[in-house]
Amino acid sequence: MAVSLNVLQPKVHTHPSEVVKDISAPDLEGLNVTFVNMPLREKAVPSSPPEGILLMTTNLRQNYGVNATSIDLNAYRIQDEEAKSEELENGRHLSEAEVQRKIERHCQVHGKPDLVALSGMITTLGWQKKVAKMVKEMFPESLLVSGGGLATELRPTQLNPKGLFGYIPELDAIAHSEGDDVIIKIAYDAKVIRERGRRNALASGVLKPYYYTDIGSKPRLVYGGDRPRDLDIFPWADISLLEEDVDGIRILEKLINTASWGDPRTQNSSAAYFPMAPKTSSVSSRGCPYSCTYCYRGAQGEQKWGIRSARHLAAEVREHIEKYGIVFKSFPDDNFAVRVERIKAMVLGIMHTVLFGIHSNCTWIMGSPTETIDKLKKTVRFILWQIEYYGLHGIPPSAVNQRMFTLTWYPGTKMIRHLKVRQRLSEVFGLTLVKTHPAREEYEPIFNENFEQYCLELDDAVKVLHDPRTGQPLHFSEMTDDEFLEARNYVDSDQTFKILDMRPRG
Repeated sequence: MAVSLNVLQPKVHTHPSEVVKDISAPDLEGLNVTFVNMPLREKAVPSSPPEGILLMTTNLRQNYGVNATSIDLNAYRIQDEEAKSEELENGRHLSEAEVQRKIERHCQVHGKPDLVALSGMITTLGWQKKVAKMVKEMFPESLLVSGGGLATELRPTQLNPKGLFGYIPELDAIAHSEGDDVIIKIAYDAKVIRERGRRNALASGVLKPYYYTDIGSKPRLVYGGDRPRDLDIFPWADISLLEEDVDGIRILEKLINTASWGDPRTQNSSAAYFPMAPKTSSVSSRGCPYSCTYCYRGAQGEQKWGIRSARHLAAEVREHIEKYGIVFKSFPDDNFAVRVERIKAMVLGIMHTVLFGIHSNCTWIMGSPTETIDKLKKTVRFILWQIEYYGLHGIPPSAVNQRMFTLTWYPGTKMIRHLKVRQRLSEVFGLTLVKTHPAREEYEPIFNENFEQYCLELDDAVKVLHDPRTGQPLHFSEMTDDEFLEARNYVDSDQTFKILDMRPRG
């Protein structure tokens, strides 16, 4: 179902660097901040420290003297009988009770938090609902804020004025877009609220310009982040902050010794034939000037593109080589190759080499609108050709990625402009989609129970979503449901080339 609605333009945005320019370390003295990274993709082995929250933790600690700490709930995979019974060969997530005990022990060691900041993609809605409730029960006076992809994609709008607050009423605030600058204001507001109380802080005007409205007789804040004007002025993430948790578990050691790519346990769509661990990863640029329909740019600068200099990156790489003995460095940028000159400078500044090789890794997506069995076979034939071509150069077949993502609509992506995408979302999950601009194909979902259920189903990018009420699968291709599921099963069971033997059934 799709209806039309005119949505008014939002209020004028103020770059957060202007808001925080007069805040200094003495203003944040005595503040305790706890960042919590949510669990995700239970079947995959965690392979990277959560750079986003570590960047903010590091900045608060180094430049403002704040007692800021991080908890990475995604770092844990528990091997026990429960994991075996659920066929989780890499282990299970912490249970809700285990998560609560972990947070309690962390705060007993590091101090009661004045600010608790939750972070995670839209796929973590379920976990954020649970953790927010725990935090408010343990620390009712703490300022509780959600940031990252979930908060950015579900920020309040005129069409959905409650936004994420409607799904997680425990939240005091959300922070959308990039948080490097605005986290300073959030921390400052948390201290003022601790000292004066919420209502007095609001009445004093200190919470401007981020006071949004009262929801459920409680003042709510919406912090508008933005791209830092100079990424080089911020310290890189201090990954040593995750070296060991409060229970003595050596988290960092496990993360850097699990390859981000090329390791089947990480359940990603990449392959390689050379050692990829120990390693670290860092985002070297943010945003992308292009506009792929399946990609959401809201949390990383949209179509703006900003970079860290080669010199800044080289210093970080050298530190990681010296401290952690890394043999591989990954840059999981939205689009690493926007500017060739920067890549050349990075090679000279980081590798110090005369000879270097480049391994080409291709990733694949199945289930796009207009895709038929015959079109999917073209993708599979390309994979087969790549294996044959690599073989001519002595590169093993294991260096060719044979996994595929399932095309999934994530809120905020331009896929929604495609009629079939809207139709399938409405048919399978009952989403109500509203046209928000009379002259352009722009749509927004109504944040109701059906949309919440859809967000809760979002998980692994290879997963096929099913309506939990009917079991109906969601895909946007021209294949029948049976055809699509058969092809997906071949990919998931490492039998991708059996797709070449399939015959259309429609």
